[in-house]
Amino acid sequence: QITRILFFVLLISSYSHCFDYHIEFDRCAQFQVCFIRESCYKGKTSTSNLFVAMDKDNIDSSCDVVLQIRRFTSKKWHVMLQVNGSLFPDSISDDGVIVKQNVTQFQCNKLKGPHGNPTLFGTNKYGDRQIYEDRFIFCSFTVEALDGKQSIITSFLGSTQNPSIEFPGNQERSIKYDSFGAGFWAKIVEVKCNPDLVVSSNSSDDNHVLQEVETTHMEIKCNEAQTLL
Repeated sequence: QITRILFFVLLISSYSHCFDYHIEFDRCAQFQVCFIRESCYKGKTSTSNLFVAMDKDNIDSSCDVVLQIRRFTSKKWHVMLQVNGSLFPDSISDDGVIVKQNVTQFQCNKLKGPHGNPTLFGTNKYGDRQIYEDRFIFCSFTVEALDGKQSIITSFLGSTQNPSIEFPGNQERSIKYDSFGAGFWAKIVEVKCNPDLVVSSNSSDDNHVLQEVETTHMEIKCNEAQTLL
């Protein structure tokens, strides 16, 4: 019984760990799709292209712009967007950073927090770690397709616009994906775990209930006296 309970606890813990609210390149191509500035990838030099990072060992850990997306279901995604502007010549504006295709789809705004395109999906903060500093932004949120929408991705597949990550008021920092939106969004594949599927259960099954350990009649036995030399 104890073994089964411990297994269940570890299972819950492993699901929770999957969704720590910080950028971790070990997840790229394994648990999440990672988009970075191309020059952050070993052997690449372009600072204006948005690049799909597949090999964590080739990613510069100090990369200034990182977008990580995990699809929980076809209608719900987890999005994390981080900007490390420590080397920027000036501060990040209050408008923060946006992911754009035709119009703004996601935005991490210093004053309003994360939000998305209200015509396509609802947006909610995901986790308590939300950072909006002078030269650093990290936001974590979920987007969920509105009722009547088949999925999130179908809203983007017909577009001929290239997705981009932009900084309102400073277009020089913008980075753009090198193909149409269909190729960009299609990179977001099915995920390995969905935390919404992990639920608690008040069960009377003895596989889930730890019985009280009997201690009222515990006997203590001592070894017979030995001669000490």
